[in-house]
Amino acid sequence: MKKLIILSCITLTLSGCLQSPTAEKSGNSAPVIQGSPSTKAKVGVLYHFTATANDQDGDALSYNIQNKPTWANFDEVTGTLSGTPEYLGVNSNIRISVSDGINRSFLPIFNINIEEELSSNNSPSNSNQIPSILNQEIDAVENIETIITLGSQVDDDGDALEYSFSNSLNIKIGPLSNQATYLNTAIETEEIEISVSDGFNPTVSAKLTVNVKAASLSNYVTHKNIIHPDLGGTPPVKGESRVDPTTGAKITRLTD
Repeated sequence: MKKLIILSCITLTLSGCLQSPTAEKSGNSAPVIQGSPSTKAKVGVLYHFTATANDQDGDALSYNIQNKPTWANFDEVTGTLSGTPEYLGVNSNIRISVSDGINRSFLPIFNINIEEELSSNNSPSNSNQIPSILNQEIDAVENIETIITLGSQVDDDGDALEYSFSNSLNIKIGPLSNQATYLNTAIETEEIEISVSDGFNPTVSAKLTVNVKAASLSNYVTHKNIIHPDLGGTPPVKGESRVDPTTGAKITRLTD
């Protein structure tokens, strides 16, 4: 009986000394990273992306990148990827991550496809065509204005063209932007340099040759010059004007 009581006490004492084991909580959460980097970039245009991250535990964060494009810089403090591509191509398998010193979180892997920059008319800027202008030779008459069409108002890229002259005082732009008005009081042959620019490419030049001839009697009607106009089948009524098909003179009937 005494032995049984002693064993029971020993059993109770041991069971009271042992406790169930519990796991130690680490308390560290992985940081959260967010952002949607653009998968397109353009030659000569700045590319910029900044990842954002936060940590529930308030741990200091640092960023990292794998397969960084050679034309770009990466800031490990701010998570910013930026740079200006110089060539066409594709940068593949880029991966940005953030770490709190214990855990690391990643953005999805992405590629950057580098394209050509487009101008306002949706043509690649580095393929803008040089404007063209042709040499011309025309006839003009002394003391009479002549309208000359120099070329088109816009080029194949849709760029507005600007014309200019460098060595003549007898010509000016107008009435339209692609036209010139020529007036010379001398009888001569004049060579004029014409330049055209589209605002993007180097200026292109051509030669305009103007043969100025003496005015014929049909160009003027004075009290000393009498002409006999061809009035056709029916004569004009009073106040009506016609152009004589033979002389090119404008005739207006003034009397009944």
